[in-house]
Amino acid sequence: HNRGSVAVDISGWRFVDGIDFTIPPGTTIPPLGYLVVAADANWVLATYGDIPVVGDFDGRLSNQGEMIRLVDSWGNLADEVDYLAGGHWPNLAHGDGSSMELRNPWMDNSRASAWFDSDESNRTAFQHYRYSDVYRQLTTLGSATDYKELHLHLVGDSHVILKNIQVRRGGVGANLILAGNAMSTNGGSAGGWLAQGTHYASYLEGGELHLISDGHGDNRPNRVEIDITGIQSGQTYEISFDARWVAGASRVIAQTWDHSIATSVSLPVPSDLGTPGAANSCFIEDPAPQVDGLRHEPAVPAPGQTVRVTARVASALPSPLVLLWHRLDNNTGTGDWSSKTMTDDGSAGDEQAGDGVYTVELTEYGQSGQIVQFYVQAFLLNGQMSEMPKGGSDRPALYVVDTPTNAGDLRRMRFVLSALDLRAISNGNNPTAPYGYAFPRLSNHYFNTTVIVNESDVIYGCEIRAAGSPWTRGGGVTRAKYKFPDDNLFRGKGNLLYRVYDVGYWTHDRIVRYWLYLLGNPTPENEFILVEVNSAGASVREEVEVVDNDMLNRAYENGSQGELYKIDDEWWFTDNWDQTSRNADWSYKNSDNAGRYHSEWMKRTRE
Repeated sequence: HNRGSVAVDISGWRFVDGIDFTIPPGTTIPPLGYLVVAADANWVLATYGDIPVVGDFDGRLSNQGEMIRLVDSWGNLADEVDYLAGGHWPNLAHGDGSSMELRNPWMDNSRASAWFDSDESNRTAFQHYRYSDVYRQLTTLGSATDYKELHLHLVGDSHVILKNIQVRRGGVGANLILAGNAMSTNGGSAGGWLAQGTHYASYLEGGELHLISDGHGDNRPNRVEIDITGIQSGQTYEISFDARWVAGASRVIAQTWDHSIATSVSLPVPSDLGTPGAANSCFIEDPAPQVDGLRHEPAVPAPGQTVRVTARVASALPSPLVLLWHRLDNNTGTGDWSSKTMTDDGSAGDEQAGDGVYTVELTEYGQSGQIVQFYVQAFLLNGQMSEMPKGGSDRPALYVVDTPTNAGDLRRMRFVLSALDLRAISNGNNPTAPYGYAFPRLSNHYFNTTVIVNESDVIYGCEIRAAGSPWTRGGGVTRAKYKFPDDNLFRGKGNLLYRVYDVGYWTHDRIVRYWLYLLGNPTPENEFILVEVNSAGASVREEVEVVDNDMLNRAYENGSQGELYKIDDEWWFTDNWDQTSRNADWSYKNSDNAGRYHSEWMKRTRE
């Protein structure tokens, strides 16, 4: 983009990192104009129309992040961006349909705060889908309001919209969904759509069901469900709906509680995403102030110790107002926020005036065990604002007042959570205000946490949830999965698990790792660590690297470019979370429907 008032000749300018391309002779960008550099210029022209484009460049940008460097015709650096995806950087640009877009061309594009996901929410139109099969009532548990349900779920971080959802015998007659115009508020699905677990944020608006997920769904409490008590065994029923993609993974699973009627729909994602050759969808007229580099010290303040909070603030316009918002955590998440002005004038703990690092000191909290939540906002008179962590008050940074423990033989991992989130994880199937019935025991929703490594290294914006079966999730985060931000991985790892180690029960996991080792394959990394949640004292746990795309990308040359298969038991649950299950085995491969389901599963994995 030429942000200036005169045309610029960029003949001979070169991309020398990230991609390899030299701008052709005679290439000029007019004032406030754009030039698209494409991997396939002909495809771009066919998709977006007559826009200024050159190409084709060599190389391929990585979803995991990469340095892009542009030099002028004399080899002088013109611009560079060491971008990432996720964490403080845009999340949906991580292969989920959106582009990474600069908010304003005068903002510092080397910082995550300058970038947003492109808005693709109005790019798609509703299409009609329908699927018919025989309802076999393969199993029953509880009453008809328990096992006669329609389940909808997504396969990853996603947002899709459905309307006109119907379940009808033979595709005609009355709709068996009787309460489809309401959301359930009592933990049951008789009075409306019940959204739980990874799908807890789903909602109804104007007769449209917005399915929103922060992880893959399942037939446990990570889905949206509703009662269809009129369905009868041995009859053919049609599930139908209109749907469109908004963001993220595009696949929708629709099935009855017993799985006998089940279909998978991949909603179309437009090819003309983003805004090449034009102003970005997130463009703002005036540059916003930028906040990055948040930190507090000491990492674990002792009782009575002052805490200094700093943040790097950059602004193309003068005199930003920088505020630290802070509050004492409580059991209901209802504490009032207070603010303090942060300064860059060399006083009140600020080390150097005018260096862009704004500082404030907190002396309000000093009692052992207190948990403090905080975030930083920067404002300009033009009304623009930025904040860090980027979730602001919804996902603040945290620290705990405690006497820090000296490093020992094992790495110490301290997880700081709000009391409300810890209650929600620990309460199992009981409602937790203000979350209500959103997170039953087998919910896979991750909660906000700050991780402190060896009482010194602080990582904000991490996530944690309980892990395991219904019988191993009763102790809060005794056993847990946790994730690091994609732009701040821990030793190259994003997803980890810690658990109580039992020599007999977990031997199979170590045997599999040993087999991989003997075969010469990279293996997941395990390590014994000390885990402490808030200030509850440390316990020895085994940390296990989760076998998923992050592990494959770290350990294998071709990363996750392939297919990863996992096995799981089969579960059915009632509304009060009584359950029955069947251990995974090979017996189903010989059933009448094995071929059909295997074919459908292979089609899903290929797509």
